[in-house]
Amino acid sequence: ILLSGFYILLYKYTGQNDLILGNFIANRNYTQCQKLLGFFSNTLAIRQIIDSEHTIQEVIQQVHASLVEAQEYQELPFEKLVEALKVPKDTSRQPLIQATFSFQDHASNLVTDHYKPIDKINYKIAKYDLELFAKTNNAAISGMFNYASSLFDERTIQKLTGYYNIILEQMAENSAQKASKVKLLSNTEYENLLSKAGFYEPITNNSTLIEKF
Repeated sequence: ILLSGFYILLYKYTGQNDLILGNFIANRNYTQCQKLLGFFSNTLAIRQIIDSEHTIQEVIQQVHASLVEAQEYQELPFEKLVEALKVPKDTSRQPLIQATFSFQDHASNLVTDHYKPIDKINYKIAKYDLELFAKTNNAAISGMFNYASSLFDERTIQKLTGYYNIILEQMAENSAQKASKVKLLSNTEYENLLSKAGFYEPITNNSTLIEKF
């Protein structure tokens, strides 16, 4: 659901419906690898096409299906995928994906004295244009954005965070709503915006729409 909300956020914010997000996987699906030291993590490129006529529930189902399908090829190194697709090299950005999503379950049974979750992530340099980290424990779900400061400023990210929360609220309240109808602004913010723009003035029976302009 959190990943689906991120897709919807980018769909509404960018106006693009064909999106690719990066997702990281431990890649220790074999028991022989679970206790070995070393870096086995791999990056999955998950492509999702958002249909504006699909409901939120349908988007969630499609994102889940795409994630499951991508995990079937988790052993394919991301570098090999980039090479096979012949993605042009660009030193100014990461190949194929510029936004990522990570989720960490603090309530997992894997949390022991020998395996601790990361409580704080502090990158001095963003590895991607935009990264969303989410984590959960027994009490709540929390998250944070990491971003390229050359592309975004703090105020923009604060707005994105607010938009993301509003989208998640709408997803929880009405999963039958179409993706195209999801709003980035709360009802109060939307009314304030119209009011400040001078468009939020009721039309009486004695006036016409033309007379208001």
